[in-house]
Amino acid sequence: MLRRVTLLTFFLFVGLALFSSFLPLYRFNYETGIWERNYYLLSETVSSGYLHEFGDQVSSENDEITYSLAGSVSPDTAKTVNIVLAQNALAGSLSVWNDNDILYLEFNLIPGCLMEESSVECDINPPSKNPSPGSFDYKMTHDPQTGYYLYEIPLISLNPPEHAWETGTELYILAHAVVNGTFNGESFFKETAWCGDIEWDGGGKWFWYLKYTIEEPPSYICVDLSGTLSSWFVRKPGDYFANPINGIIRASHDFSITFSGFTNLVEELTGETMEIFYGFSEGSPSIDQWIGALDLNLFNIDLPATEGTVFNIWQRIINDNQSTGVYSNGGVITFTLKNVQIEIVE
Repeated sequence: MLRRVTLLTFFLFVGLALFSSFLPLYRFNYETGIWERNYYLLSETVSSGYLHEFGDQVSSENDEITYSLAGSVSPDTAKTVNIVLAQNALAGSLSVWNDNDILYLEFNLIPGCLMEESSVECDINPPSKNPSPGSFDYKMTHDPQTGYYLYEIPLISLNPPEHAWETGTELYILAHAVVNGTFNGESFFKETAWCGDIEWDGGGKWFWYLKYTIEEPPSYICVDLSGTLSSWFVRKPGDYFANPINGIIRASHDFSITFSGFTNLVEELTGETMEIFYGFSEGSPSIDQWIGALDLNLFNIDLPATEGTVFNIWQRIINDNQSTGVYSNGGVITFTLKNVQIEIVE
């Protein structure tokens, strides 16, 4: 028996430069022993870009970095079939996909076509007779009429209709709509539409249907951050901290966050240094939660699968009468999705 471990990883480069702009900063007052907000109106700027999802870098321009998700659970990977109007006319498309919990059916009609009704039936058996859309398990009256609608059907339902569709389950799907053709806001026809890629050949009324297999959703990790570069303008010595970068993480499996390449701030011309610390707590870090730049490279964060975990990057600098200049640093944050699968190898 071999254990196959699949690791999905992407890298985020972050940096800090002491420049200018505006941000609520906190400075430690040694006389009172408390942190004071907006002392000397110190400031910060975050680059306009964002990181989104796992995968290869798509573009990098003006500090804006966009990542696309490989194998995203989305309509892009769905099975798509035609919405057939009046037996042979195209009225749009139906996309079908699933995640861990939900089967999605997305009606998307072409311009000039609107639905006033839609209905869906899913069964593990193929149709054996002409269907009756009025008796389908899932149906909707659209008022106002619409060219778009998304059904979300649970893969496991303990309420009628009871079902448990595991990975690999083959479903036969009947999807029906009553479609109005419109022009300048006026309806000029009403027709029945069926969705599918299999045409009924058992006699009686015409209809189309499709077969869909419940899939194991692909692994994914999605990171949306407010920026990857922060800049401060520090006018006087002191001990300051702020929360310039934050975001949301979504992941299909447990994941870890590691750090590399971080150093203290270094002045470009003289090589003089300034201490910088990092924190990742939800609120302001306590004194024992700050991590020095060099120690950060040995630090890791393990988190469970999530549909929305807040990720804060707090920064703290100690300006101890260093010379005036531009101090900067950078580092790499690595997000690794831990997808462990057992595979039997004969």
